[in-house]
Amino acid sequence: MIALIVVYQSQQTLRQCVDAAITSGVERVVIWDNSPRPVAEPALRSRRSSHVTIFHDGKNLGFGAAMNRAFDQVEPRPDEEVLLLNPDCIASYDALQRMSSTLSSPGIGIVGPRMHYADGRAGISGGTKPTLIKEALAQTRVDDLLPDRARQWAVNTITRRRGSGGYGDTLVQGDPIQVDWLSGFCMLMRAETYRSVRGFDEDFFLYFEDVDLCERIRQSGLACVIDRRTQLLHYESTSTSMAGKSALYRAGMWTYFSKHGNPFERAIARTVRGRR
Repeated sequence: MIALIVVYQSQQTLRQCVDAAITSGVERVVIWDNSPRPVAEPALRSRRSSHVTIFHDGKNLGFGAAMNRAFDQVEPRPDEEVLLLNPDCIASYDALQRMSSTLSSPGIGIVGPRMHYADGRAGISGGTKPTLIKEALAQTRVDDLLPDRARQWAVNTITRRRGSGGYGDTLVQGDPIQVDWLSGFCMLMRAETYRSVRGFDEDFFLYFEDVDLCERIRQSGLACVIDRRTQLLHYESTSTSMAGKSALYRAGMWTYFSKHGNPFERAIARTVRGRR
């Protein structure tokens, strides 16, 4: 198993992330450092080994483009498993073994775990295909006005569709479930699958590139699965400011809807993008 990690600015959890990946059985870790000045090399200087390779060209390529560059450097065998890992995600041996076992099942193209944060909260690690209505409701934060149980019921009802788990389904332990997309914080797939869909679409700088990748994997006839028997720790990212995150999120969202939305969503997305 090979792990690919993209780093930008923040190095706070990188050492822990790399150590956990190697301890969990990852044979090689390849890091693409998007920072203007290298942060991965200093962070790992005392922990470097034959397991870890770092690339840095002083440019911020965005998440997907950097992942593609890291993958090209590795040139893995078609049947080799590739773990796409955020630097704020802490892997475990048991979780990776279960995910690998699930990936070996026929018809499955990509697998992810459940997500939990350091404070114990569960995080959404996948769900159904985004819609403009769901995104608009999320932006207004109307659900914050609801009690916890009512909020969870509403979110799950709105986001679930036949044959695919809703957002709320990813928060609880259980059997593996099919979803439309997985969070890019941790994804396991075969190299042949990555190549068959040509990796990440570099029109996405940050946000929604994982949703787009899963969309194309599903279009190829393979399933996207969350193995709910597993969960991994995900520290919240510190690499962009909240204002920066909002702008990047909107840009990714409009790019996604211009490609994969229904006719109404595509028209709105292309109008919004055309004004920039």
